[in-house]
Amino acid sequence: MYEEDEKEDRTYFGVDVGLALDAWKKYESHPNVINRVFEIIRIIETQLGPIASVYKLNSNRYVAIRFGQQTTNGAWINVGYIDHKIEIQDSRFVQRNQVWRTYLPTGSQGKSAKSKPEAVNHKTCQIHFIQYPAYQNGCLYCRDKE
Repeated sequence: MYEEDEKEDRTYFGVDVGLALDAWKKYESHPNVINRVFEIIRIIETQLGPIASVYKLNSNRYVAIRFGQQTTNGAWINVGYIDHKIEIQDSRFVQRNQVWRTYLPTGSQGKSAKSKPEAVNHKTCQIHFIQYPAYQNGCLYCRDKE
């Protein structure tokens, strides 16, 4: 999802996440969300190092953050959630994007709008009779034979 955006035009904000969020305008009237964004970023910084660069896509799809000496982005701020490269408390792994996701408090009660992980559809292997995620091409044993 995020790698394909490398060619898209972007605006850089140095290391100023607040300035990028102001320009992005998705959380203007949600100070509790902005506070949570900064909490999550501080946690990520403890493991990946200080912020090295911040940009937003000109399409306004998300704000990306690169940390420390990393050669790729470490976090992507989206509407309703932040995707990041490391596991932190209350995050869930998103198999499709190969990132950890932390939902933001965008609901009216100030709690995460999504408190349950996204449902994963399963299929049952007709040979080995075990379940596997529907987005995969067979169960673990069948895929090993390929």
